[in-house]
Formats: sequence, C-alpha cells, structure tokens
Amino acid sequence: MEVLIVDDEKMHADVVAEYKSLNGIKSTILHSENTAIDWLTKNDCNSVITDIKMLNGTGIDLMKWIIDENSQTPIIAISADGSSHETEQFCEVMKIPFLSKKLEL
Repeated sequence: MEVLIVDDEKMHADVVAEYKSLNGIKSTILHSENTAIDWLTKNDCNSVITDIKMLNGTGIDLMKWIIDENSQTPIIAISADGSSHETEQFCEVMKIPFLSKKLEL
C-alpha cells in the first residue's frame, strides 16, 4: 500500500508520512501539483492526500486532473488556511473528505 502526499510545506508532509509509516503504509512525498501529475502518470498509489494551497499549482487542479483521468484513486484534501467556498463545494460535490491542518491549542 502506498499513499501520495502532495504538500509544498515539507514539515506538514513529513508529519503525515510519519503517521502513515507508523501504520505500515509507505508514502511518497511531492511538493507541487505538476510533480504529482508527472508522478501519477508513471506510478500507481492507493490514495492521494493533497494540500489545497501550494506555491506551484493547487490541490483543486490536482484533484480535477485525477478525476478527469477516470481514476478511482481515493483523495483527501487538506489545508492549514481553512477552506474557501469553492473548495468546500468542490469537495462536497465530488465526495472528497476535507481536513484542516490547523492545530487548535
């Protein structure tokens, strides 16, 4: 089992990957929409966890690409900035779980 983690913030991606490894799941970490699309055209994975706002591309565009490719790959959207109305609508319509990376202490 392998999960693709796409996040331009290395620390956030590393935390998710570490959590997955504790549960016996291998992770590949990439830091942009374009590198993720390139990787997905050459590799298979069991699921994708993608940040919404990234410096190079967006998680929304990546999710649209995955869906347009008729992929049955499960997707989880994450964001530290909360979600916009567009993001919430997209995730709701496409039945994609959305999680906040924002920690409330």
